Amino acid sequence: MSWSEATVIGRVSTALNDASTAIWGTATIAAQIALDLRIINDVRPQLTYATVAFAGTARELSISGISDVLDIEEVEFPISQQPRRFVNFTRRGNTLTLDEYRTSVSSADTAYIWYAAPHTVSGTVNTLDPSEEAILVELVASHLLQNRARDKIDSVPVYGTPWREYLTSEERREQKVMTRLYGLAKSNFAVRYPDVK
Repeated sequence: MSWSEATVIGRVSTALNDASTAIWGTATIAAQIALDLRIINDVRPQLTYATVAFAGTARELSISGISDVLDIEEVEFPISQQPRRFVNFTRRGNTLTLDEYRTSVSSADTAYIWYAAPHTVSGTVNTLDPSEEAILVELVASHLLQNRARDKIDSVPVYGTPWREYLTSEERREQKVMTRLYGLAKSNFAVRYPDVK
């Protein structure tokens, strides 16, 4: 079950040892979540599909009706076959042209366009899987702590660790989290294409 935005903010607050949001307010955490979602989208965007009809007998598909396309991954045609059949294509603007000349196309045919889309964490909508949620929480906490350490870098701590050492430890934490994210992006790429219902 995906976490709501409020749950993600609460988990980040807990990771920051600031459950009452006295140091980092919910607006600050939400803004950092939006920034760190961009990092996750660069490394492991959401893979989804859209059903697109051919305009006629030409092997062209328009993707202008699909919003938030980061990249076109695959074109599946014909659809609903086992094993799936992905065809080569070229993209010019919002038009995909199939390179498969041996395939005849009619205006009644449709294709699945598999594309990378940005993840969303807003209200109750959350497109991250549980491992990505955990990475997001750690990444946001790490970046907020790094920002605080940078702000206080030249101040003298009353007790505890100097801010410079704290910044270095949070940079190491960020590197570990990014290593986990890159490892997640490389693993099980073949099973990323879910069954179409």
